[in-house]
Amino acid sequence: MLNLTPCAKFLLIANIVVFALCAIFDSMESNLALYYIKSDMFRPYQFLTYMFVHSSLMHIFFNMFALYQFGSVIENFWGGKRFMFFYLVCGLGAAFTNMAVNYFQIMPLEQAAEVVVNSPTVDNFKAFASEHSYLFNMPKLDEVISTYKNDPEFPAFIRSAVSEVVEKYSARPVVGASGAVFGLLLAFGMMFPDLKLQFMFIPIGIKAKYFVLLYGAAELFFGIENFQGDYIAHFAHLGGMLFGFVLILYWRKNPHNEFFS
Repeated sequence: MLNLTPCAKFLLIANIVVFALCAIFDSMESNLALYYIKSDMFRPYQFLTYMFVHSSLMHIFFNMFALYQFGSVIENFWGGKRFMFFYLVCGLGAAFTNMAVNYFQIMPLEQAAEVVVNSPTVDNFKAFASEHSYLFNMPKLDEVISTYKNDPEFPAFIRSAVSEVVEKYSARPVVGASGAVFGLLLAFGMMFPDLKLQFMFIPIGIKAKYFVLLYGAAELFFGIENFQGDYIAHFAHLGGMLFGFVLILYWRKNPHNEFFS
């Protein structure tokens, strides 16, 4: 903690305090997390508050460890105002990116669900489930269909199941400082591209620029693949990096700004 610069220390302490408060007050996390814009739980202030909320001890540990490792180096390089502005812009950019991706993912899902709800046949249900297999346990679903497809109440079950799946998918909140932290990681890679980073269990050092590229490519891959059971907001991480990249390019073209002096 003695090696931390003021803004990095403030962010680290703020995240730990919020994590502790959420553990004490059950409703706090649900109010501060970022929900899909069409959700009844969505509030505009969540674009800011979500980045101070973490889902588990492991989640906050890795984010705060990265903040500890890279935050003070970047703050010393830029100064406190520029560092804090960059951190918040990356966090907000991550939120906006995730919201946009969710919109384009959920909109066709809602349209496909409407077809099934209006015509709850077994074929329509199976087609919907196959197209969105990441939302279903397919073997269990096949067993349910084969058992109950001749039941007169099965169409009502189909309507209920489809609506519930769409509602659960669109109601998943986003939490964590990862988007802002990924922005810091990108900044470090751009400022010190040839500095070798040493990682646990990896015997050789990796240049910062290659590490950032590999991490970004991995996030893009997992975001596109959208594996079942993967609830990590990969596009939020990429959004943090993208907004950070654009901001750094802008600063390089416009290096003098009285606000950050």
